[in-house]
Amino acid sequence: MQTEDNTQHTNQKKYYILLSILGGLLAIIAALYISQSVEMKEVVEEMTIEKEILTEEYQELALGYDSLESTSDTLNTMLEKERQKVEHLIEEIKTIKATNASKIREYRKELSTLRGVLKSYIVQIDSLNRINEELKKENIEYQQRYTRIESSYRELEGEKSELEEKVVIASRLETTNMQANGLNTRGRSTDRINRIDKIEVCFTVKKTLRHR
Repeated sequence: MQTEDNTQHTNQKKYYILLSILGGLLAIIAALYISQSVEMKEVVEEMTIEKEILTEEYQELALGYDSLESTSDTLNTMLEKERQKVEHLIEEIKTIKATNASKIREYRKELSTLRGVLKSYIVQIDSLNRINEELKKENIEYQQRYTRIESSYRELEGEKSELEEKVVIASRLETTNMQANGLNTRGRSTDRINRIDKIEVCFTVKKTLRHR
């Protein structure tokens, strides 16, 4: 009887030890599960934030295209196509899961490429704007030069009319006693050709002929 009691006691002891081991294992598994769940939750939260940041960066890129404007219709058409492409990508990003890390990486890489394209358009538009400003300045200079030439032409036309009127008046005059005297640099009369600086012409107007 004592042997049977000892055997039963030993079996109960082994049973309790086994239960203790199983309980410990369950506790460890539960702890690992909780830890992994917390870590997974943190990862999902981080990736959700990454997705939101990526969406905002794409929206800023779209605003960058909206702010660009060119005098070239061809360039404006290209800008509009790029802007629509960015808008389409924004809608795609909104539909993917935050845990899809590979897709997030692809859109991040595409964002870098699109930023480079935007910078190239900015350079083209700045260059085009500088050329347009230079052309405007040249156009203003040409207009000012044309205005000066036109003003000079009008002055010449006025002087020409005055001269023609004087010629008409002179053609009506009858003169007599016309004399020409050579004058030196001091304004004195001289007969020496090498000393003549000016010629003084004197005449008498007898009457004015009426113009028929």
